[in-house]
Amino acid sequence: MKTKGFLILIVLIALAVAWLWPAPNPLDGVQTVALASSGGDPVALDAQVLDGFEVALGKHRIRLVSDPSQADALIVIEPQSADVSFSLDQEGFRGTASIRCLVSKDGQQSVMYFNLSIDENGVHGEMVGTKFWEVWK
Repeated sequence: MKTKGFLILIVLIALAVAWLWPAPNPLDGVQTVALASSGGDPVALDAQVLDGFEVALGKHRIRLVSDPSQADALIVIEPQSADVSFSLDQEGFRGTASIRCLVSKDGQQSVMYFNLSIDENGVHGEMVGTKFWEVWK
């Protein structure tokens, strides 16, 4: 009976470790990124608008460049895999968006989600990686 309880404890610990283990962050060490659509084309904004635009995503400060060959990583935006919800009412403009992105860096490709929220506290965005066991994402 003791071995059955010990086995259950080991399984519970393994599940807790898998759940709490941080997702990999392919943006570590990245200072510049280029954006592209899921068709591989550059994002449909004038290169002069994108080039040099700097954003803060969590602990990262990343500068956008228009030329993918000058970027540390390429982020492919998949708008068909987006969950968007915005509203305008008496309380103001608010909403959330989650857009699936593929991040290519050093020959490796990873799935990340760009999460955007707009509320009375301002606009907040972050790139979140998927954990190894989140195979459905």
